[in-house]
Order: sequence, then structure tokens, then C-alpha cells
Amino acid sequence: MPRPDPDRPNRPPKSHTRPKTERKEKVTPRGTPERRGNQASPRTPDRRSNQRASKHTSASTSERSSNLLSIDSLAKLDALNEKDTVVREKELVADRKAKDKVVTGRVLKDRGKHRRRSGGHGHSGKRRVVSGPLAEEGRVLRRRGGYGSKDTGKRRFGKKFWWIVLISVSILAIIIAVAAVMVGKKGKSGAGAGGGSDSGGDPANSNLAGISESDIPTAAKGSYLDPFTWYDTTDFNVTYTNETVGGLPIMGLNSSWDDSGQANDNVPALNKKWAYGTMPIRGVNLGGWLSIEPFITPSFFNSYKQNQGIIDEWTLTTILGPSEAAKTLEKHYALFINAQSFKDIQAAGFDHIRIPFSYWAVTTYSGDPYVPKISWRYLLRAIEYARACGLRVNLDLHAVPGSQNGWNHSGRQGDIGWLNGTDGSLNGQRSLDIHDQLSAFFSQPRYANIIAIYGLVNEPKMIALPTQSVLDWTTKAVAVVRKNGIKQNIAIGDGFLGLPKWQGKLEGVSGLILDSHPYTIFDPNLIVFPHQKKIQYACTSWSSQMKASMNTASG
Repeated sequence: MPRPDPDRPNRPPKSHTRPKTERKEKVTPRGTPERRGNQASPRTPDRRSNQRASKHTSASTSERSSNLLSIDSLAKLDALNEKDTVVREKELVADRKAKDKVVTGRVLKDRGKHRRRSGGHGHSGKRRVVSGPLAEEGRVLRRRGGYGSKDTGKRRFGKKFWWIVLISVSILAIIIAVAAVMVGKKGKSGAGAGGGSDSGGDPANSNLAGISESDIPTAAKGSYLDPFTWYDTTDFNVTYTNETVGGLPIMGLNSSWDDSGQANDNVPALNKKWAYGTMPIRGVNLGGWLSIEPFITPSFFNSYKQNQGIIDEWTLTTILGPSEAAKTLEKHYALFINAQSFKDIQAAGFDHIRIPFSYWAVTTYSGDPYVPKISWRYLLRAIEYARACGLRVNLDLHAVPGSQNGWNHSGRQGDIGWLNGTDGSLNGQRSLDIHDQLSAFFSQPRYANIIAIYGLVNEPKMIALPTQSVLDWTTKAVAVVRKNGIKQNIAIGDGFLGLPKWQGKLEGVSGLILDSHPYTIFDPNLIVFPHQKKIQYACTSWSSQMKASMNTASG
């Protein structure tokens, strides 16, 4: 099923010097625009210029649909991602100076007009994030406004108005100061480790009121099992327990659950069987949440200075350090997706959700800067939110030790160290160990109906990995999770090989789903389609591929 939040690395900024690549073909890198008016974000180059650079414009629709993302495209992506950081920063500085020069000239020219643009973007340097079909088709509106008179340039407001504003601001400042004192007095029983909430304040965390900090064993105080360190305790069980299943904690889970939920009248309730292979799945992806990436949450990364070089979770956590990274990320986990998100997904008519998460939800290794295990608690709460809405879950291990593709959504952009290089075998075994824990945990009865698809690893880059090594690892991983009691369908990535090349592979391994990620946004012939035509294309071209892949004689 196509996902509205694609899994792709952040696109590098525009450059007048093209990066060196191993291929001569020019293709369109993956990315998404973040626009301010008609300007593209420096982190995401103008999509139309990328289209003009592509040499795939002559490809037929059938050729494009048979190879959803070409090897040439991936080679171009790699070259762009591997571009030297220092060069990138110099180009950004030069580009910004040029823009500043133009802006300065405009300011001097218009200084006497007493007018300025509004809309929240005038001089802040921030860019308005635009997504969806309007942005894809270039139909983005720019709001205008201003304080000054359009005709005379004279000020519209007199002294009386400004005295009222001054008094109002003073009163507001007093209110804020009093509120800050009250929050400070609130202490741990009110808020967790994080800062203020974008939604108007820290979570209330009132369920800690009946819990005493003395109930937390000394050895667990200050750890991820200590609920008094949590930023958000909403809908979590805060009664301390060190009980684990498969070595993974159940801390935060409530003991009871109800599988009678139904996403809508057209699909079975959770405790009824879903006919996979015949019933259509309508699902959505929770990207950019527990596995963060600039592609999906650019505003999260743009809050840091560009010269800090924060391009993935590795660099983010390295620069912030353990304590600050833990607070920053947990606040993101708590605010980016919440209970209302699942209600909205259900109301929109969906019946499945895919939840990407990273291996550091389970464990970390020597040298890892990642924040360990905090996201695990939010993953478990998300599953319970899905249960309440009758939504079935596709579990997706989005990042494995060593990086399976060298893209930023794998945790660290750069080399592929999974099944490859000096520690390739070690990282492969670590991934199996992680699945041993995960499958033991999610084979509990409470997950039998809610977990619909169990994903092994997101987008392994098989055009850069030994194909047989990936197939061998997959066979072992399937055996591990089946041994632990996972009976659900198991998803494996198509590795960008194209569907036809999978014919004959992994025969005899039952219950597998080949996970393919097609898009219209990265093909210059398809991006020009209006949104309605994109949907029609998906329903024709992609559907025929799905049917072919389900036929053992052809797929």
C-alpha cells in the first residue's frame, strides 16, 4: 500500500557544483519541498530543476512501473548524500550571503514606505512547511498583509492604540511570570524531564499523584523505568515493575486490553479474522516519529544551526549529548503522535497503521550515541491507542545495527555496515538477537490480534549488499520469529531489485509479504500529473504489479 510518508534520506541543499558520481546519468533525488513563498528550503533543492536534470524523461510508463526506483536513482542519491559536509556548508553560506545582499538592497529601497510583509515569515528566517498535493502540483498560496496603509504609507494607529498595546503586554508579562513560578513549584509530580509543550504546557501527569517516589527501588531511580523521569505519563501505568518479556520491560502497560474494537463498518473487528490477500488494506505510515528523519520532520531538524551538521539521529544525539538528547527526543515522541492522532486516522477511514521504530528502542551498543529504550514505551502505548480505534498494526524495524542502507532514516547516514564490511556479520547477528527479543515480546496473547504484519528490516539496500547474504539472513530471521510464536505475516523489503527479480527467491518460506515502496514524486514524467491522475496511476500500474507478484508462476 502506498504510504503518505515515504522513507527516504534528506535531500542535500542546492549547489552550483554538481557532486561527483560513479554514473553519468542525472536522476531526481528523493526529497520534499519546504517552502517560504516561492523559495525552496536550502535543505531541499527545487524539485522542478531536478526534473530537468533527469535523463529518464523518455522512459515509458511500463518501464517505470516495472522498476519502481532505478539503480541510477539510488546511485545519484548516494552521491548526493555523501557530498562533503564542509563543501555543503560553504555553498550554503555563499548562497545565504547572496540572498542577504538582495534583501538588504530591497530594504534600503523601501525604507520610507513604512510597510512590511506579514504572515509570520517576514524576517524570522523560518520557512513555512508545505506538504501534500498542493505542494506537489505547485499550487501553494502566499498570504500577504501588513500594518501600513496601502496607498499612503502612513501609520494607521495612533498613540492611544500603542498605549493600550503597551499596557496589555505588561499584563501578559506578569501573567507569564506567575505561571512560570507555579510550574516551578509543581515539581516532578506535575511534569517530567522535558520542557514546555507546543500545545500549551507540559503534560499534567496527574496519575503520578497516588505514587510515591520512595516506591521506586534505588537501583531504578533515574532510569527509564522510573516514571518520575518521564516527560509524559498520560495513559501509562506508572506502578513500578521490573518484569520483562523477552528481556523487554512491560513497565507502562496496563494489564487489561479489549480486542472488540472495529476501525469502521466495512472491516472486521480486531478479534475477527482479516482475509489478507483478498481484502484491501487501507493504511497510513507514522513516519518521522520513533525513527526521526529530516525528510519527514524538517522543522524538527531546522531548529538547529546548519553548521552543527545535524543530518540524522546519530549526529543529533552526538551533539546534544545523552541528557539533552533524551529530553528533546522524548518530548518529540510525546507531542508528534498522540491519542488524537489515532482517532483522526480511524475517522479518515483507515484500518491499518505502520509504525517504524529503531533498534535502540530495544538496546544500544558500545559507541552508540542513541538514546536507549525511551521510544519503546511510546511504541507500546501507540499499539494500545491503535487497539482502542480498531486499527491493526504493521510493526516495522526501521533501523538495524550498522545501517542497512546508509540513509539517515537508518540512524546514521553514510556507510552500510549491516551484513557488509568489517562488522557486517556481527551486526547481522545483533539484528537476529533483537528480533529474538521482539518476537518473544510480541508473541504474547495481547498482541495476537492487533499485530497484523511483522517487519524484519526496512529497505535493505540489496543493490549494494550481497544478495545471498540478505536472503540467508532473512531465512534465519524468519526461523527465529516463528520459533518464538509469531504467526502473523512477515514483511521483507524488496531491496530495490524490482519485483521480477524476486521470482524463485525464498521459495518454501511461507507467510511472507514483499514490501515495495513505489512513488510518483521522484519520476519527472509522473510528478507533473495532477493529484487525481497520480491516484489513478497507482490504482492501475501498481495494482497490476501486486497481482503479478502474488502469482507464483510470475512473481
